[in-house]
Amino acid sequence: MIEFTMGTTPCDDPPPDQAWFWTSAWQAGERKADEDIVTGRTTAFRSLEEFDAYAREIVADGDENLPAAPDRSA
Repeated sequence: MIEFTMGTTPCDDPPPDQAWFWTSAWQAGERKADEDIVTGRTTAFRSLEEFDAYAREIVADGDENLPAAPDRSA
């Protein structure tokens, strides 16, 4: 059974195309993202090229804080 929540208010019947957003796991990620924004754990980029260079640097450095890439072999 999937528990649905809307912020702190339960949502018993989310629209079918939005059900993934209201899962407990997704909402936990939303709360983490909100916390990161409030505490300043964000990085802004002026262009896609600037972001790309930053991302490549992190991957090259082997940043242990990066989430594992999803397994798309199946």
